[in-house]
Amino acid sequence: MRITDIPGMTASHVTDPDDIVRLRRFQTGRYAETGLIDDGSDVLAPDPHAHRSLWFAVYGPDGSIWATSRFIGAENHRLPLFNDFEIDLEFQQVLAEFDDQVSEVSRLSIAPGAPTVTTLAMLVREMVRHAVSSGRHTVLVGAVERPMVHVIRRVLKMPCVVIGPLLRDYYNTDNYPVMIDGVRWLADLRFSDAEYWRFFADDLVLHPDLLRDAMPRIGQSDGPVVDLTLSS
Repeated sequence: MRITDIPGMTASHVTDPDDIVRLRRFQTGRYAETGLIDDGSDVLAPDPHAHRSLWFAVYGPDGSIWATSRFIGAENHRLPLFNDFEIDLEFQQVLAEFDDQVSEVSRLSIAPGAPTVTTLAMLVREMVRHAVSSGRHTVLVGAVERPMVHVIRRVLKMPCVVIGPLLRDYYNTDNYPVMIDGVRWLADLRFSDAEYWRFFADDLVLHPDLLRDAMPRIGQSDGPVVDLTLSS
């Protein structure tokens, strides 16, 4: 699949408090529209992870929000995933070795009508660029539904490894806890797909602290650690 930039689309790390509120309202509205939550009002619920979150956004040519997501940066035991899901012991041990680089990706939302693949790719590119240039947030964890595992592996070509059993989360959806080593992904991408490398990593500046071996290759990145029964 070919991924190309669309003229006028932009992506950024968002730091302005008012802009972050707009992203949170967009995300809440999208979750309400898709039935994940009941209340899509402008009254935002308290966010216990606000002080440790980094927000990112993709904007359409007209300046409207097309997508958003965030990193939650904290010690592993403070990340929601480690409290809400059962993480296999072998992955707990691996992640503990990289505790200072582990962040959780959450609150992913994409606008209806936005070009989904390009929008998602631009959002991921912006988040990964921030991660590898800052030297943090390079080992990513998150809770994703079965179809999203397929998208991450097949469309984004990221080494998405399932690290625990399927569970129903607080949004009443079935999710797998997953892990992605961003440094390994970029290292593999450089030699496996020149077109993807140009899109995701052209002019990328790698923080010197990341000149390390990638995380141990536990399981197969292109196949399930548990039986996902993913279609091609």
